[in-house]
Amino acid sequence: MKRTSFSEKQIIGVLKEAVAGAKTADLARSHGRCAKGERLRMGFPHGHCKTTTLVAGLRMTGRVAPMVLDRPINGDWFEAYVAQVLIPDCDPATW
Repeated sequence: MKRTSFSEKQIIGVLKEAVAGAKTADLARSHGRCAKGERLRMGFPHGHCKTTTLVAGLRMTGRVAPMVLDRPINGDWFEAYVAQVLIPDCDPATW
């Protein structure tokens, strides 16, 4: 797994702000990083933010049954995930 330059405390802080209702654009960086002496060339998609949801099961050995949605999750999607992805992966016969 790739290590990030953010501490666990920073990541949790951003997640708490998102849960509290902060807009996605407000949570994004307004400044970037680049090598010293180099010009930063990057764009920010103002108004084009979308929600990506990751749902996964956790075991002591790691993450199992991951599913990514390009939208917020709702009850129907979660029930389908449990029935079609999580339960088959948790079958002891497949361990």
